[in-house]
Amino acid sequence: MRKSDMPKHWKLYFDAHGWPTASDFTCRCEYRHGDGTLLLFVNCFVVCDFKRGEWAVLTEHCGYHVLPHSADVGVWVVNGEYGTDYTDVADKEKL
Repeated sequence: MRKSDMPKHWKLYFDAHGWPTASDFTCRCEYRHGDGTLLLFVNCFVVCDFKRGEWAVLTEHCGYHVLPHSADVGVWVVNGEYGTDYTDVADKEKL
């Protein structure tokens, strides 16, 4: 999806905390569903909202993605320089 298509709560979050710029797309995200489906994002920016049960995965050239978080989903986020790295909005102010 495009930035304009993002759900309102995510637009509000990024408007308040800043939309990523080119230098922020440094993560690798593997999103594995319980049925074996795997999505792999390289050079992305990842934010999780555990309360809503959603992951926002933003890429510079492949669009923005909102993915569900549940018990049968495994997500691994790796920043090449810093190890596991993502922002949990529950640690920030409420959306």
